[in-house]
Parts: sequence; C-alpha cells; structure tokens
Amino acid sequence: MSESYLEHVNITVSNPQETANLYCQLFGWKIRWQGDSIHSGTSIHVGGKDSYVAVYSKGATTQTPDSYSHVGGMNHIAVVVEVVSYRA
Repeated sequence: MSESYLEHVNITVSNPQETANLYCQLFGWKIRWQGDSIHSGTSIHVGGKDSYVAVYSKGATTQTPDSYSHVGGMNHIAVVVEVVSYRA
C-alpha cells in the first residue's frame, strides 16, 4: 500500500496574486493554475509537481483577530490516498 500524501491546502488571502508571487520567490514554486473559482472568487494554485497551495479570495475579506484562537481562514486540506477494493 502506498503512503497517503498531502496534495494541497486551500487558504483565503486578501490578494491571491501578491501571495502567489511571494510563494514563488520564497520557495521557487510556479503558478500551476489560476482563474475564477467558488463563490465568485479567484484562486491561484502555486507549488511544485506533486503539491500546491491554493490561495483564494472572493474580494472584500475581513482580517481574523488571531488565527490560533479564532476559527477561519483555512478552507480545506486535500489528502491523496490509495483506492482499495472492499468486499464484505
């Protein structure tokens, strides 16, 4: 059985283009995809061959006071798993 791995994380940011550019500079990543997305928003997928960070914004965003004590910002995490057959 192969090991499951983290494929992507989706986060809300105030400016997807600025965030994507920063990640490209800091980590040597590339923009894999960008365009319109859910809830009339915009997403940019930035990362490497096997994984990426999806930076998302739907326009006017609000700042959370403290990410460690306030729920929000992280939209979802995608994990790739091996498909196995199940027989009862």
